[in-house]
Amino acid sequence: MNLLPYLWEQSQEQRIFRASVLSVLKTLTGVLHLVIRLTQALGERSIEYHPFIVQLITLGTDPTQQEEFVYLFEDALDLWEEAIKNAPTEVKDQEPMAGPEYNFMGLFPKAIACLQLGSENLKKILKIIEAYLILDPVGVMKVSHKVTLTDISDMRKNS
Repeated sequence: MNLLPYLWEQSQEQRIFRASVLSVLKTLTGVLHLVIRLTQALGERSIEYHPFIVQLITLGTDPTQQEEFVYLFEDALDLWEEAIKNAPTEVKDQEPMAGPEYNFMGLFPKAIACLQLGSENLKKILKIIEAYLILDPVGVMKVSHKVTLTDISDMRKNS
């Protein structure tokens, strides 16, 4: 996926090639919809797919990856909301896989960062944060209470 923005930039005059890059992004959006349905169907058993789901969420919510972000943000938020709502309580005890961003609890700071985007998806982002607080209120507030409260306060000041 990291190659797509580079290919996009290199193919400015090649509209057919650019259409192919967009097709790949559209296919990934379709995969996201499929994973959302799978997560809903499996409920708590979806934990087996969490490493893959976390990667999709990370990709779709990273504003520095402009092409992916534009096409995947809303779908990634939908996936995130479903996955965290269906996450078993054991998720809060999982050790990070190669870094905190590779498990659901490690994604929480990203949810707070998404608040700063101030998009029409704000309600969905707040539902994701609420799901984290329901899943592990003590853990979330222990690790990131200052960041969370500061970001929410800053957001209120800017609106």
